[in-house]
Amino acid sequence: MSATPPPPMPPTPPENRLLLATPEPRLESTGDAKVDAYRDRLLTDPMNATWRPYLLRLFAGVRADPAILRQFDRLTAIETPGEYVRHYVTPERIRRGRQLFRQGVGKAKPGEMPTELRLALWGMLSDYGARQPRHDALQALLVLGAYDRGGAGYEFQLHHAAIQLLSGNVPRSRLKAFSTGKLGQTHTPAARFPDWARDGNGDGRIDIWRSQADILATIAGNSWEGYAGIPVSVAVKTPNFDPNDRRQARMLAALNASPNVPPAILRRWDGRAWKADEIGQGGTYIKPWVSGGPAFIMLRPAWPVNSHNPILPMYAGSDVDMGFALAASLLADAIAGRPLPPLQ
Repeated sequence: MSATPPPPMPPTPPENRLLLATPEPRLESTGDAKVDAYRDRLLTDPMNATWRPYLLRLFAGVRADPAILRQFDRLTAIETPGEYVRHYVTPERIRRGRQLFRQGVGKAKPGEMPTELRLALWGMLSDYGARQPRHDALQALLVLGAYDRGGAGYEFQLHHAAIQLLSGNVPRSRLKAFSTGKLGQTHTPAARFPDWARDGNGDGRIDIWRSQADILATIAGNSWEGYAGIPVSVAVKTPNFDPNDRRQARMLAALNASPNVPPAILRRWDGRAWKADEIGQGGTYIKPWVSGGPAFIMLRPAWPVNSHNPILPMYAGSDVDMGFALAASLLADAIAGRPLPPLQ
C-alpha cells in the first residue's frame, strides 16, 4: 500500500526584519464575512506558522473589493472558441497592433516568438498597456482564494506574491494584479514570476507593470525553440467524412484524437499544400462556429500560447480549450497583414 503523500506546503518566506519590527496590527473586517473567514483561517493554519507574523502585517487595511469577483466571472463567461475570437479580435486591437508592428516595437530575433504574436498577446492581455492592473495583489488573491476562484487558494499564489514584497523585489505600491489575481500587464502567476518574468532592456530590474521591453520579453518567454516557422493555427475546410466508408471512418476517428489529429487528413482553407514542419506532429481540431466560418487545426505552438490565458489555473492540463490561442493566432495574422478567413 502506498503512503499518502504529505499535503502541499507554502513556500518559505524570506526574512524581513524591518516589517517584523513594526507593531502587530489588530485586523479589522475586510467588509466581506467570507473573506474575513478565509483570512483568519490562513492566519491560524499551522502550516502558515512561519508566515503568520508577516501575513498579519501584510493584511492590515486590506478590504474586499466586490469588483474583483464580478470581473473574474465576466472573463470566465467566455467559453467557446468563437466567443474568444469575438472578444479579443477587434478592429481597434488590430489597428493598434499594426501600428506598433510597423514601428518595430518588440521586434523578435530569429528563434524567438514572432513579433506579431507577442504584440497580439500584449493587446489581448492589457490592450497594449491601456488597461492596467489596478488591484493590490494580496487583496485580489485574498478575495479569489476566499471564493475558490482561479486556483488562488490551492496554488499558494498569495504567498508567492508576498515573497516579492518581503524580498524587496517589488514595492507594494507597484505589486498590482488584475481581477485574475495575476501580476502585471502580462497576467503572470505570482508563483511563476521568478521563472517567467524577464528583464527585456537589460537594466537589471524586472518591471512587468511599466517597462514595455520587460512586458514583451516576458510574454515572449525564454525560447521558441522547436516552434519557429510553425503557425499557431491553420484554417481548414470542415470535413465531411462518411462513417460507412472504412477509410473515411478511420479519418473520422483520427479527427477526434485530440491533440493528435494528423493535419494531413484536412484540407487547408487557402487551398495550399501542407508544409513538412506543419504536419510533423498532430494538433487539435476545433470548429468555433456551429454554422459558417472555417474550422481550425491548432498546431504545437498553441500550447505555450494558450498558457497565457488569464483565466487558466497555473497547473491547467494540455486538454484545455484552445479558444484563447486561436484568438491570439488570428489577431497576430491580422497585425502582420496576413489575410484572415471569413470569421462566422
